[in-house]
Amino acid sequence: MGVVLRHGITPVPDRRLVHRIAGNHGTSRLPHLGTERLQKFVLIYFICHNTRLTRKPGIPQAQHRVRTQTNPPNYASRLQNWYLLLLPESPRKPPVTPENVHLPESNLRELGGYQTTAGQTIKKGLLYRCGHMSELTPEQKDIYRNLKLQTIIDLRRQDEVEERPTPQFAEETNQHISVSDPDNAFAEAAARAHEPDAARIILGEAVRYYTEIITHNIHRYIPVMEYIFNPDNLPLLFHCTAGKDRTGFVAAATLKFLDVPDETVMEDYLLTNDLLQERANERVIVWRERLAAERGISEDDVDPESLKALKTLMLTHRDMIQATFTAVADNYGTWHDLRREALHISDNQLEIFKSHVLIEK
Repeated sequence: MGVVLRHGITPVPDRRLVHRIAGNHGTSRLPHLGTERLQKFVLIYFICHNTRLTRKPGIPQAQHRVRTQTNPPNYASRLQNWYLLLLPESPRKPPVTPENVHLPESNLRELGGYQTTAGQTIKKGLLYRCGHMSELTPEQKDIYRNLKLQTIIDLRRQDEVEERPTPQFAEETNQHISVSDPDNAFAEAAARAHEPDAARIILGEAVRYYTEIITHNIHRYIPVMEYIFNPDNLPLLFHCTAGKDRTGFVAAATLKFLDVPDETVMEDYLLTNDLLQERANERVIVWRERLAAERGISEDDVDPESLKALKTLMLTHRDMIQATFTAVADNYGTWHDLRREALHISDNQLEIFKSHVLIEK
């Protein structure tokens, strides 16, 4: 290729890559490459030119200087594994326009805009989901304030609430309803990140967690659904820490009770990855540095499998929410049977709720 990386690169696959690549192909041409082609271009360059990423002290987050040198024969393989670790999930078209995302950093978005199997549309401005809200800037607090919320449902454990309290935005009511076991299942899973084949093990643990929402813990969600399906509590927001697991289930159940198609529900669940991918990459890099320091090894020698396992916990995976769908089918038959039998939301209660939140076609 004859390309030289002069300034450095951030191994996070976004458009910032373009502005850090220069060489014989000319910087004026590279910005016209599509993101996916650019990722492949950079990866091929790294491997073919035996190029090494080295962290420069004082440069924030994921920024690294690139230097070319003679490396061990297996370095290209390690580099490839590391770079692929930072790639996003398979490209896919988001189910809705960005209008339903209000604050990506908080995973704040709404359920409004989705269509039901009957052709109705969920009204906007009534049902929201997000992660924790303890680190918002004044400008970000204004975004929440402008939602004019009536109710916030906090799904977290008590220790999470104390560590990251939810601010008061206006006159909304904040209901704390923990849906978690006293122990932290995901923290226990993270402790296994050092084991061989850790990513597969942790994904398996996560799948079990999503299955047990239905088989063991569905009773914890009864008061949550009572609040959500009471129109007097709208506009309403529900959240946990990252806004992906506990929140993801509540969102999926709510959408299914409103007769939103399965694939749309899946896509809404996976939308978390689009919003939290960069944060996950940054945390992986921090973990990489921490693991290297704890073990007294080079960052290059940190097992990518451990990092992949940690990233598994930070993002969503289709297998996880699919486990919930399967558990519903196996144990109740349909989502509406789950609603009636386990969550005690009657057909009449649902119809009243629909009359407030659905727009006829």
